[in-house]
Amino acid sequence: FGGVNKPYVDLNQTNQGKSFSLVGYYNLTPYVPLGVELQTGELSGGSIVTDPSKRQFDNQYKAIFIHGDYSLGEVIDYEQSVLGTIIKDFSIGTGFGVIQNHMKFIQRYNLVTYQYPLLTYRYPGKDDSFSAALPIRLGYEFKIYDSMGTPFIGINVQYIHTITFNEELDGYT
Repeated sequence: FGGVNKPYVDLNQTNQGKSFSLVGYYNLTPYVPLGVELQTGELSGGSIVTDPSKRQFDNQYKAIFIHGDYSLGEVIDYEQSVLGTIIKDFSIGTGFGVIQNHMKFIQRYNLVTYQYPLLTYRYPGKDDSFSAALPIRLGYEFKIYDSMGTPFIGINVQYIHTITFNEELDGYT
């Protein structure tokens, strides 16, 4: 599965990146799935041309998340309602995970000279690190039913906002 992402980091300029994931689900009920997700992608931002500090990063990350979702179908009576049948597949969820950050490129030394001579100051941070993460998920599942009226495939459209607990996504601390 694929998606787009955008990092919210300390640099003013960030770029839209791509992410790919593989998810396995276990359904506690038809409307409460638990998932394990493996994800990889790229996060980038800054610019050695336009950023005031001339900082830039390209993070090629890998992540694993464990999450649960809760759909409205768990709590509403949708049997006799057209509106209920439509909204029963809206969900909200959360979980936890770990992101492994790897800087494919980072401008580690200063390119501006107002404080330090050129290339003498090293911006603090790590090229490789781990970040604990909390995903917050909002979504809708389009279910495809078999001839018996049982859903056998689901297509999920989701917005996921992942909060990390350190400043390692951009490689600068």
